[in-house]
Amino acid sequence: MSRDDERPDLNPGDDDNQEGPSDFNSEKPAEEPPASSSGSDDGDEGGVGNDRGDESGGFPKRYQPTNHPEDAPGGFNPNYRAPGGDYGYGSTGSTGSSYSGYQPYPGTGAGSDSSYQSYGQPYSGYGPGNNGYDGGGSGQGGEALEKSDGKINIMRAVRFGFKSIFANPGIWILGTVVLGVAFMFLSITLSFMMVAFDSDAVMSGDILSPANLIMNIVIAIFSWAVMICVMRGALLEVDGRRARLADFFRPINVGQTLLLLVIIGVVGLVVSGLLQSDTADLIQVNETTAAMTLDEAIMGRLMLYMVISMLVAPLHSYWVYYAADGRENAMGAIRHGFVDAARNYFKLLAYSILAGIVAIVGTIITLTLGLVVLLPASILISTHLYRQMSGGKVPVEVRN
Repeated sequence: MSRDDERPDLNPGDDDNQEGPSDFNSEKPAEEPPASSSGSDDGDEGGVGNDRGDESGGFPKRYQPTNHPEDAPGGFNPNYRAPGGDYGYGSTGSTGSSYSGYQPYPGTGAGSDSSYQSYGQPYSGYGPGNNGYDGGGSGQGGEALEKSDGKINIMRAVRFGFKSIFANPGIWILGTVVLGVAFMFLSITLSFMMVAFDSDAVMSGDILSPANLIMNIVIAIFSWAVMICVMRGALLEVDGRRARLADFFRPINVGQTLLLLVIIGVVGLVVSGLLQSDTADLIQVNETTAAMTLDEAIMGRLMLYMVISMLVAPLHSYWVYYAADGRENAMGAIRHGFVDAARNYFKLLAYSILAGIVAIVGTIITLTLGLVVLLPASILISTHLYRQMSGGKVPVEVRN
């Protein structure tokens, strides 16, 4: 409320009215208000403003000169003070102290070593390791990647495999234990069910019997589902990320990957059936003496089949990674997987032989406990080898 509002009996222009129109038209100069740190009625605390008039007809007093650093001669000057004015920025009234102008924040002034880039400088972006996977709470660690040349380096893949499982043991080692227990439980349960359904077929080992077919199909479906999920986690590790549990349940290109697994499974089933029919009489039992004899000719063919299987394995073992990685459909994975594996055939063959020997020896020495490390390591090694021979990206290896 202004002073005019406190005396309703006065009208604008009366002698007692301080700021009426009559005062405005008179030649009496306006009185200069005393400098005060407390400010006037409508001013701020620095004493800049004065009465602005009100609805009763008052007119504002003229404003005092204020400092405008941007209007200083020669450009912006934070210490500039307007001539003849002590009420603007830079003065605190009766105290006599002077405000020195706007100061830059500590560490961001010109020439300072600041973590922030100044305006006009190009943004350097997120560097390696700062892309959201910090290896801490998120459970993932971002790494720099480099494109491979299509040639495999077995020892580099081996180092990556073991490094990854020990960097993320809760996922790879503990996860292997959980999956192993689940697989054993499923196998034992199905075996009891099949024995109750058709014990003769189960004991004979005829894979084409209805009981064995049902059991093998159920186990195959479970194995395929686990394989697709595990490969997704392994591919993320090769992408330079630390796989989390939820990542395993977000596979990509599932339809084509499953189709490829079915094709491989059907071909494998047919080949196994042919081999079984050819080697069914490998062991012959004399019903009179119960003596067992080994057919050397059949044994020789069986050994030949095993050697052929070992030689062919490197050419088809990596097909599924092409589909699981989203690079190819089922047929494209077969075509490109075969070509890339053939280009690196001898190295892949050497790795498969050595890996088999290490797995057998390690399992015997550790009483199967070593499998909780060897199995996930072999998956990660194979995934890294796939990326190498396909010309994909792999984490940059830093060796001390």
